[in-house]
Amino acid sequence: MTTNPNTKGLAPKLENQVHKDIIHGETIRKEMRYADKNIMKHFQLNPHNVYILPEKPNYINPTKRQNELLKGQLSGGYTEDPVEEAFSNEKIQKTLRSKELVPRQKAFVPMTASQEIGWFNTTMQRPKSAKDHKLKSNPITKFASDYYDLTKINPFTIR
Repeated sequence: MTTNPNTKGLAPKLENQVHKDIIHGETIRKEMRYADKNIMKHFQLNPHNVYILPEKPNYINPTKRQNELLKGQLSGGYTEDPVEEAFSNEKIQKTLRSKELVPRQKAFVPMTASQEIGWFNTTMQRPKSAKDHKLKSNPITKFASDYYDLTKINPFTIR
């Protein structure tokens, strides 16, 4: 075993392969002690964190997959109990549908104080199109219009 002179009293640096193997074995034994407690029996995505993305080029047709599942070509689901599978899928679909709703469709009353503003307003103003913007006049343009009507000369032209 060699020591590193730069460590200044710290533990010596291990360069012996036997010592490294012993430490590695101890680490694996410690991990295996807790391995059975960390096993996930059923993995399911959190539906609140699912984002709907556009279809990819390698998109799988869900109706075709459903037909294959019905024919028994694929093994489907995390459990063999069809009732538990059906209720689980129904809950996931309900949660995913609720993500697409606006807050007024999810609840009848506002849930926070900031949602109270405009919550009960049912009339929506029609957005103005590009053709609806009328020319506005001010005293200068009104004077120029009256001046042109009387003299037939544009006051802004250079003479």
